[in-house]
Amino acid sequence: MLISNLLFQIENKAAVLSEAWRILKPTGRLAIIDWSESFGGMGPQKSDVVGKEAALKLARENGFELLREFPAGAHHYGMIVKLVPTKRS
Repeated sequence: MLISNLLFQIENKAAVLSEAWRILKPTGRLAIIDWSESFGGMGPQKSDVVGKEAALKLARENGFELLREFPAGAHHYGMIVKLVPTKRS
C-alpha cells in the first residue's frame, strides 16, 4: 500500500493511517512518502508539512512499526512500515 504526498493535505491524518491498518493484510507493507519541508513555492506551505519524525510517530500511534527508510528524492522522505503483530482495540 502507498501513501504518497497525502499527509500534508488532509486534516485527519490518524484516520488515514487507521484505515490503512484496517485494510492491510497481516504480511502487507505500507510505504509513506511525503515532503521533508516547504521549499518556498514548491510543495506544501510550511505549516502543512508533516515531517519524517511526525509521520513515524503517527504510524506508530496507529499500529505500525518502522521496517526501513529509503531515499525518496531531494525534497521528500520515504519509509516502509508494517503492522504491529498485536491486535489494536
